[in-house]
Amino acid sequence: MSDFSPLSIFKSQAKQLVRDQGLKLFAAQETLAQKAGFADYHEFSVVDQRNPKDPLLMVAVFGVKDFSHAIHEDDVYVDLDQELEDQLSGAIAETNASGFTIDALEVDAAEYNDTTGVLTLGISLTYQGQQDQERMYHSTAFFLIATVELLRRDGKWLLTDEGVSISSGESDADRDRRSEWEHWAQVEDAEHGKRISMAQALANELVFRSTTQSFWLMRKSRLMNRMMGYRTATGSIWSL
Repeated sequence: MSDFSPLSIFKSQAKQLVRDQGLKLFAAQETLAQKAGFADYHEFSVVDQRNPKDPLLMVAVFGVKDFSHAIHEDDVYVDLDQELEDQLSGAIAETNASGFTIDALEVDAAEYNDTTGVLTLGISLTYQGQQDQERMYHSTAFFLIATVELLRRDGKWLLTDEGVSISSGESDADRDRRSEWEHWAQVEDAEHGKRISMAQALANELVFRSTTQSFWLMRKSRLMNRMMGYRTATGSIWSL
């Protein structure tokens, strides 16, 4: 059995209750299971086998109904905010803002390792600051994608020692520049398309004129042939 599986953690909690209150292990297991909303320890163990992510079981063992909620537990949010400030200190110094805090955080993925007890969260967030009105605008926010690693120890979620890894990020100024580049690229493409359209229209006009001219030359030729044939026929009649 994994050292950090839900059942292993639950048994460790029961042993701690034995030490704290002097209960028998079986009684401690029954007490914790009933406190978590199960009929008894047997029901808890059955649910653990069938659905280890059952909300009642998750709350009893991990303190949250879903692993994605762990980012908001205990001191994790505060520690994450401080870690982001440390890692982005150089970039923050180049902005005209201060008082940066986490805003609009979303958990995109969550994976728990039963062997190590490490919960890995993939997150996206905005790290937002307050603009200094006396300085020229440069940027006031960073849009980040990061990986966060957490451990649960003594009933609390904690950041691991190197628990925050930023995989990508851009500032609002970067986004503004990119939007401007995309805008002018679209304008250039549209102008290029117009030039192609005008050239195509001119080519179509030349083809039309050439076709029309050929048509009238053909009709003129046919008419001349008919007239020549008529004159020849008339001359033959008068010669008789």
